[in-house]
Amino acid sequence: MEGEPPAAPHLWVAGGTGMGKTSTIKALALHVIERGRVTIIDYDGEYTSLPLLIQRPPFPINVDNETLSWILSQAARPEEGGYALEHHFQLLFERGQSFLEIMKYLEVDNLPLNIKQALKWRLFMFQKYFVINNASPPTPDGAGVIYDLSSIRGGRAKEVIQQMILSYLLQFQYSRYVIVEEAPTGPFLRDILVMSRRKGQRLIMISQKLPDPDYVNNFEFLIFTPFMMKSVLPIPVDPSSDRGVWWIGRLGVKRLSLSLR
Repeated sequence: MEGEPPAAPHLWVAGGTGMGKTSTIKALALHVIERGRVTIIDYDGEYTSLPLLIQRPPFPINVDNETLSWILSQAARPEEGGYALEHHFQLLFERGQSFLEIMKYLEVDNLPLNIKQALKWRLFMFQKYFVINNASPPTPDGAGVIYDLSSIRGGRAKEVIQQMILSYLLQFQYSRYVIVEEAPTGPFLRDILVMSRRKGQRLIMISQKLPDPDYVNNFEFLIFTPFMMKSVLPIPVDPSSDRGVWWIGRLGVKRLSLSLR
């Protein structure tokens, strides 16, 4: 693979189960390691064979209370109170110094049930899967790191931990390239696209489906052609006969070599 895609700053990899997305991304990761630090948020422990530092829960994190309030509130669903959570987290952290104190205040606060439940659940998830250390914020050191989420049970739990890690990484410009398995969607995707552009970071998203139409123009696409039978994009590839791998982007279609060299 020579050079990077010419237009969009990010890459979206789409394809059905068993179409080789993981092996392709492993090769791509080895390629970009030579060009800058790489972080992989590994949903199911599929990338741990790569020559990168592996982090497993509890994940070390270093943040002040204001930043932590923002991270915990990311990707809040409407039924959880939306981004009002950030305000409530900030108030809680101003009143208590420990998680025990914070939970005690939360029990007596007169908050709507949906917001109280969301605050308690996110605090529980953070306390279970992260540890605050005394080091300075992360700095580029070595080729990169893999955050292995495979031991986390439950799809919603993995989703929220993934979003917390991704928000943390983008906030501190931890890596030039961030690879995300089971790519997030919806408003959270919009927010991280805005942040990644501002920070100059490149996202490589892996999913079994295309991004929402509103976000398509942020990406070039590496799509496995059998998947294109379900795509609405005007792509001149015949999925019944072609089994290649292609760049699908605003500047046209280009076939890729799987060697990615």
